[in-house]
Amino acid sequence: MSNERRQTFLSRSEEETERIGRELANTLTAGTLITLDGELGAGKTTLAAAIAAGRGIERVAVQSPTYVIMRPYLTGNVPIYHWDFYRIASIDELNTADFRELLEERRSLFLVEWASLFKEAWSAFYPRIEITLTPGVAHESRTVTLVYSD
Repeated sequence: MSNERRQTFLSRSEEETERIGRELANTLTAGTLITLDGELGAGKTTLAAAIAAGRGIERVAVQSPTYVIMRPYLTGNVPIYHWDFYRIASIDELNTADFRELLEERRSLFLVEWASLFKEAWSAFYPRIEITLTPGVAHESRTVTLVYSD
């Protein structure tokens, strides 16, 4: 059984969501899996890009991996693999894409959007941070919930 703790933030703008991501990036160690879930437009890619930027990746280089499944970012202070499970049809497809093999290398950070679609692919992996973005009532506001498991 893992040790678990939770943090919740209220973001009132895209800039605040980016600040949360950059601050989180400063606390991450290689080998950590960060899952990002929330409805379309909730800010998953914005948060992923901010985390990558906080680790030395140019913000403009970070794009949604929806159509390519995975984008590697190798120019920062730690390699980052940015996955998107939205268009994955089956766990077999994910296995063919070497997801589990990359997780096991432990020298990189792993960002996975729409991770809950294939939770069985990573639910036994530690350390991880499961992030859920929930749109708020006000325009651009969202709740960002982080669950740390190690």
